[in-house]
Amino acid sequence: MCYVWNNQQENHGTALASMIQATHNLNVICPYIRETQVEDLLGDSELQSLRVITLWSFRAFLAGSSEPEALRRLLQLGGEVRTMSSGLHAKIYIADESAMVTSANLTGGGLANNLECGVALQGRKAVSALEQFELEWRRATPLNDEHVVLMISALNQEKAHSHELFKHLEELEQRLSQVVSGSPSVWTPRTDEICVKLTLDQIDFVQRPLRGQGGYQSLLARLQDNMNGDLLRLTRTDCERVVRYGTRYGQGGFQTRLQSIVQLAQQFIN
Repeated sequence: MCYVWNNQQENHGTALASMIQATHNLNVICPYIRETQVEDLLGDSELQSLRVITLWSFRAFLAGSSEPEALRRLLQLGGEVRTMSSGLHAKIYIADESAMVTSANLTGGGLANNLECGVALQGRKAVSALEQFELEWRRATPLNDEHVVLMISALNQEKAHSHELFKHLEELEQRLSQVVSGSPSVWTPRTDEICVKLTLDQIDFVQRPLRGQGGYQSLLARLQDNMNGDLLRLTRTDCERVVRYGTRYGQGGFQTRLQSIVQLAQQFIN
């Protein structure tokens, strides 16, 4: 048993190419398959038997995660393709006397670009993987070229009407990636948060240098972290602390310069 990683020295693509070159029979189960990788790995192969179980999902095809053209190419190469409509996440490649159980799909990302890891098996363990494949093969639905043609036609019709939607989704994805990466440029308050627009005087008060390490200072540090330009995000817990310090502890700044924020926070938690 050995591990297969995608790195600068080797990747799943080279490992699978070696496996295919040394076998007469190949069995594959993976959700996502792209035509380029099918052609690169199998276009010139001389396999006696090729069987593939994959995901049959309009959503996956529409998103480009997988391609019906790849399944058509597998059929053209003499392969048998069977599909599952949901629940498929396994990625297993099984040859005559070897197998690979991995995280890598039969895509460019899976075989080379993504951080993927797999385990190569030999002998009895590979045979065991084949036994499980046979079980899933009997459960899966056979696919033919007519099915693929109908899917491609339906996708083309949908794509013709969804250009603007895809553009919007790409913009949303970029905004969300900025949030996840820690960029303060974009965020949207959740239902358990409020967003308060600060005046220049309030911004100056919140952003003043902190001295000491007490609870009041930790609250101001929290507010500074929650600022995005002139917007302040407050969770329910933040609001409770703001009200507590603004109404009970005699902190002059909260009663004067941040009074409107204290009032909004009090309304939110009541």
